[in-house]
Amino acid sequence: MTNKDRNWKEEYEDIENELLMDEVSKAIKEDPKNWQNNMEKIGFTWIDDSQDEIEEERNATPENVNQEYLVAYFEGEV
Repeated sequence: MTNKDRNWKEEYEDIENELLMDEVSKAIKEDPKNWQNNMEKIGFTWIDDSQDEIEEERNATPENVNQEYLVAYFEGEV
């Protein structure tokens, strides 16, 4: 793959991501109380976690300093 091809593909992916982000933003802004329905209209699907996965996530513990920091961040401790 040449550098020119890589640049073209990266530019295409950037534009594609920007368009998707615009659609997501619009979907949420149009109806903040029913944003999930709007997200489904643009192609997102929802998958419910099984009870086993929920338990596994609940019982998970950070394995390194970076994970500990992330947990603290998401729990509002940082």
